Amino acid sequence: MARSARSVFVCAIVCAVLPCLPASAAEDNDEAAIRAIVEQWNKAYRQGPDAADLVLGTLSDSACVTAVPTRPTARIVTKANFAEALREELKDAGKLEHRTERITVTGTAAAEIWVLVRKVGQGQRESPRQMSLYAKEKAGWRAVCSLPAQAVIALFQPDQAQDVPAGDPAALAEARAAAEKFAALSNAAMAAPKGQGRLEPGDLCDAGFAGLLPTWPHATVLDKAAMQKARTEWLVERPFRAGRETVLAAAAPHDTVAYVLSQWDEMPPAGTPFRQLVVHGLARQADGWKRVLSIPAYHVQRALLDTPETAAVRKAADEFVGLFRLDQPTPTSRLDDMLDRGFLQIGSDSRVYTGKAANLDLYTRGLAGLRGAFAQFFSWYEIDAIELLGDAACVSGRIQMTGTTKDNVPFRRTVLETLVFRKAGDTWKLVHEHSSLPKMDMGDAPARRD
Repeated sequence: MARSARSVFVCAIVCAVLPCLPASAAEDNDEAAIRAIVEQWNKAYRQGPDAADLVLGTLSDSACVTAVPTRPTARIVTKANFAEALREELKDAGKLEHRTERITVTGTAAAEIWVLVRKVGQGQRESPRQMSLYAKEKAGWRAVCSLPAQAVIALFQPDQAQDVPAGDPAALAEARAAAEKFAALSNAAMAAPKGQGRLEPGDLCDAGFAGLLPTWPHATVLDKAAMQKARTEWLVERPFRAGRETVLAAAAPHDTVAYVLSQWDEMPPAGTPFRQLVVHGLARQADGWKRVLSIPAYHVQRALLDTPETAAVRKAADEFVGLFRLDQPTPTSRLDDMLDRGFLQIGSDSRVYTGKAANLDLYTRGLAGLRGAFAQFFSWYEIDAIELLGDAACVSGRIQMTGTTKDNVPFRRTVLETLVFRKAGDTWKLVHEHSSLPKMDMGDAPARRD
């Protein structure tokens, strides 16, 4: 299996993000491209059924799936059968408007929060908030899936679950049990000797499946056949010592549709562990619950939970981590502006580095070392939490690193990262950085979250 194919499949299993670039003019252009897609939808809503092709051209050709909650089984809408459903909706020409609340672009994937506004008499009615995921493919930005925003919030903030309508009380338990079964099958396949592990495609929905992989420079979108082929090859190649998938949380907004947050831990042959979070969409079909979506959790979390204040802090954190990329690094000259005068760093080796000047020298030498050792190197910050404390902010999460050395050896690593910022005028100054390596016991699953 070629190394490029191997790296794509590792992403396929965990929906890895390669890479999350800091906000920039390019990101603004990407947002404008997605807003142009939204305008195509609104043009179709104004013109009626004959304008359906305007919307079909905005959907990914590789895989585009939405699970519609219907009974007794969920309806799976793909690009192949989308036109029929869309033309029915477009019969209300002039009465509908797709209204965007927020767009967040992270590398080659983007999330949009939106509502559908319907004119009713002299007034209007808004649908529940929805979220669409987009992939930056070679042909441009394309839609991959849509899902209910409030249901997915419950995966990250369980206290929001009371806002999620529940169908059959047993649906959540059934969906979670199915997700646990799929994870157990995956774990058993990874535990088998090299070349003997196999994962049957029974967990993937026959009616449609989409996996969004924000690889660089273009996103990869996998349908069922592509996903099965990739993971079969990966299990034969087995580029890991141990791997484990653990279900963390589940939410069921309807008794035939559910969403699951899973954690993926991988122990490479050498080096330190790698950890990712992924959101799976599940749909009840005639033969049981099946996976219809696998999407990167970070994009979902950022789109749903950011406020203008946390977005500004996130941008500063992304810019700092962007110093350590070889493709489009943040200029080291920015460090002088970003670091507070009394900046203090505690490294993963437990050494303490105090003062702005000492750390400027340390980071400059570190970037030079990366350039000397790696042919390719990407890093991105998967932020778990941003806590605002007046004029201070604490950011915690994981820096994901992946690349290839100049000796053509693949490299992957996860570093736990905490950043503390101080607000100075309209900017956020970095006061403290602390990094450490995660401790992972592949025999012990993390605590359940729901």
